[in-house]
Order: sequence, then structure tokens, then C-alpha cells
Amino acid sequence: MRAAIFLAVILSTLSHVAPAGADVVHADKAGFETKATVTIPKTDDAVWAWMSRPDEWWDSKHTISGDALNLKLDMKVGGCFCERIPSDNGEVQHGIITQLEEWKTLRLRAELGPLADLAVTGVLTFTLGEAKDHKSTVVTLTYRVGGYVDGGLDQLAKPVDAVLTAQLQRLRAIATEN
Repeated sequence: MRAAIFLAVILSTLSHVAPAGADVVHADKAGFETKATVTIPKTDDAVWAWMSRPDEWWDSKHTISGDALNLKLDMKVGGCFCERIPSDNGEVQHGIITQLEEWKTLRLRAELGPLADLAVTGVLTFTLGEAKDHKSTVVTLTYRVGGYVDGGLDQLAKPVDAVLTAQLQRLRAIATEN
């Protein structure tokens, strides 16, 4: 019963947090896959540099501390996507880098947000490629989650995808402006 209440709170919280336009590739009780793509009018090395600084583009509303400035991403295999929690003198590990191909692929094992409290595994991948205009970079974010959740993971696919799509859109907006 507690798990069902927890899941209901997650769904109601996440259902209003990000714009539409997300792409749920697959969803069933055991897991889901989401995908979002943006084109950023910057070179791949510039986009890569922005990606390495989530404290500058991640939405503070989607942090535990309430401030994206507390985020850090140590860009090496085994590096932490972590967040300081100054009020508790603590820290949260949101993900660990498992694959890094500079200017091409960034992959993390990451159970983001409310997924951290569930019996699931998540793989978050950013893939960079050259756009047709040869002046921009196409960034594709893929998130695959599998495991057990009372009631099934398919319920979480759309709201989680919406949040991640919003983060990718923020990356595009901030990288484009600067």
C-alpha cells in the first residue's frame, strides 16, 4: 500500500513538470525507453563542454537541494554525477559515468529523481553527431529503465521522459545563447 501511495505522489508531481513533445520509444510493466533529440548551433566540442556543466543548464526544480549550482559531473569513466546538499552537509550520487567517448558519447548508470528510491536500473546516454548543415550538433538523449515497481514502470515513462526532454531543451537554449 505504501508503494502505491508513493507511486501516486510521483506521478502527480511529475505529470505537470515539462512540456509535451517527448518520445516514449517503449513502455511496459518491466521498463521503458525514452528518446529526445535537439540540434544545437554549436560545434561538438562546445556542446560537450556545456554538457559537462549541468550546474549551468539543469533545472533547479529537478534537484534535491533546490539549486542546480550544487550539481557536478566528473567527466571520466567512474566519474560521479553528484549533488551537494548543503543544508544537511550531504551529497547524492545521481549517476556514474560508464562510457565516455569525447565529443561523441556520454553514458551513465543513473536512477534519476524518484527512481532512486525504486528497485530499478537506469541507463542515460547522450550521443552527439554532426548536423546536416555541418555547423551544428545533434544531441540525442536516450534513457532506458528496467526493474520492479508495484503497478509497473510503464506509468512513469511519460513523466520521466517529459522531465528529461525539458533538461535537454534547457541545454540547447543555454548553449545556443552563449
